[in-house]
Amino acid sequence: AFGRGVDPATVELGRRTEADAADALQSVLLMADAVLLPATHQPAFPHDGPVPVSQAGVTALANLAGLPALAL
Repeated sequence: AFGRGVDPATVELGRRTEADAADALQSVLLMADAVLLPATHQPAFPHDGPVPVSQAGVTALANLAGLPALAL
């Protein structure tokens, strides 16, 4: 599993870093009613091929901030 064998201090540092980033992002987003971004930063990929690792890289911002996201 991802992260198996990572020491607890490193996990805690990651959690604190993520929380700090979420707080910073939320404070920036308070200045906007909406943020329009592409759902992904790459062209469409064939469905019979491998899924790109960064497929949801842009929508991860909404996840980090704890906000809803919509892809059209």
